[in-house]
Amino acid sequence: MGERQSADLPLLDRHTTVTSADAGLLWQSVRQYAHGLADADHAVLGRILGTDPPSGFLITDEVESKRIALNGNHRFAHYRLVFELEDGPGQLTRLSAASYADFPGATGRLYRTLLMRTGGHVLAVRSMIRAIVRRAV
Repeated sequence: MGERQSADLPLLDRHTTVTSADAGLLWQSVRQYAHGLADADHAVLGRILGTDPPSGFLITDEVESKRIALNGNHRFAHYRLVFELEDGPGQLTRLSAASYADFPGATGRLYRTLLMRTGGHVLAVRSMIRAIVRRAV
């Protein structure tokens, strides 16, 4: 895969929530979710977008109980999604999802515009975070 690291990709956005879910259970939920993304079968969408890897995501970095990162590419973008856990105030845990992406060429810029202006990206990432927290409580 012709992946690029997040240092090479501009930050698109970061979404964060603070939860009282047990940190160990939250980490397991993050791992399950990330591995589900990496193992998903998106054959039709993969062919349309030309995703690499075919699932759209490959786990490229994992630090136990702290961070898991997924990279991917398709015809219109190079991207990275990083889930991070941090201690929050009291017994709370902060879960964040940071998106990095590069959208090369005119078609990439058009794709970025559609992705960001429709709110689809924000809805998708917030949905991911909610699903992860729900699994942990």
